[in-house]
Amino acid sequence: MSALDAWRRHARAAIPRGFLRRDRGDGLFISDYPRYPDSGPVTDALRQAGFRVRLDGQLAVLGLSPAGIEAQAASLCGEARPTDETLYLWALAGRLIRSGGAATQADMPHIHFTLKCLDAGELSRLEKVLSPASALGQRTRHPLPAVIGRLMMDHLNH
Repeated sequence: MSALDAWRRHARAAIPRGFLRRDRGDGLFISDYPRYPDSGPVTDALRQAGFRVRLDGQLAVLGLSPAGIEAQAASLCGEARPTDETLYLWALAGRLIRSGGAATQADMPHIHFTLKCLDAGELSRLEKVLSPASALGQRTRHPLPAVIGRLMMDHLNH
């Protein structure tokens, strides 16, 4: 199961036609649904499903909203058991769960990055970026959101 599967299903349910691909930029997905004449209700449906939609000509860049990710994270699995390969990621996830706050719009790039790395299986890349970001957040008293830890823990459970 991919870390993006649930979000892909939610987005696809709202987009009746056009492509839906993983975004290589700062969003999660990109779609060409705005080029179709009935795209207005699609944008509204996506926003109700927890997405932020940025229209860019005939393309739409879909990201998550803080409320959308928090609602989804509430149903995630609990504590995972670490292996030798995942011990550091497991410890980082636990620290984020214990010390993190609620997600804000400013946290969305880190959340999108986490989901993309988990989806691609790039756990070492995730560790390299999130560990210093977490340390900086602790020093500046703006910790990364707990939802990032819950996403990582859920991934380690599967």
